[in-house]
Amino acid sequence: MSSITQVSDSMQTILQRRAKELERQSGFVQRSSAQLDGPIFSQMTVLTWMHNAQAGYTLLRHTAASLGVQVSNQAIEQRFSQASARLLRALLDEAVEQVISSDARVPEVLARFNGVYLQDGTVISEPSSLAQEWPGHGQAGQEAALRVQGQLELGSGCLAGLWLQTGREAERSGEAISTPLPVGSLFNADMGYFTLKEMRQRGKLEQYWLTQARVHADRHRPGRAVLGPALLLTCADERRGGCGGLRG
Repeated sequence: MSSITQVSDSMQTILQRRAKELERQSGFVQRSSAQLDGPIFSQMTVLTWMHNAQAGYTLLRHTAASLGVQVSNQAIEQRFSQASARLLRALLDEAVEQVISSDARVPEVLARFNGVYLQDGTVISEPSSLAQEWPGHGQAGQEAALRVQGQLELGSGCLAGLWLQTGREAERSGEAISTPLPVGSLFNADMGYFTLKEMRQRGKLEQYWLTQARVHADRHRPGRAVLGPALLLTCADERRGGCGGLRG
């Protein structure tokens, strides 16, 4: 199955079947005759804002009409509430848990590893009204913020992890950093994800890691020093002769 087909099937399941199952649990639907029920409301918002993130009620109404529901701008406005936020949050949580993969192939030099995991993240500023649920750093313009981190397994093309955190939390925290990787795998991320302690811990777990060195970094071994800047590919278990390599 192609990744496009997987995404299509997953989104249909989430925006139709799961939205229907969660509409009452979230408190979004109180009566079965509601026109803007869970599936219609979810598809209306997601499809509209995927196309235009600044879309207002009129464009949302046009999307609802394309889904077979004729409603006014006022009716749409009235459906936005704490209940609709709970519904969309529940669907988002389920969406990020979907596993999408492809028939990717890694270069031969990386095929020796038991999985090659690339990880990075970003911080998205949110409206200040969301500061209680998604607190940011408190700086002007970032009273509310959402940190999103993703992890891609290069060999399978599988999105192995997508984690949501408050913008206040460090990128080196939570499931994004504590989720275990296989023995013999390679973890690639920027220096924000590493401390010397964590480098040693990955070595003890027989995992490799790859990152750029800081400009003034020196790497010392008994009898010699390798000067930075450098790329380091290493397994901290020096008992196996030191798995360091790929110095540049």
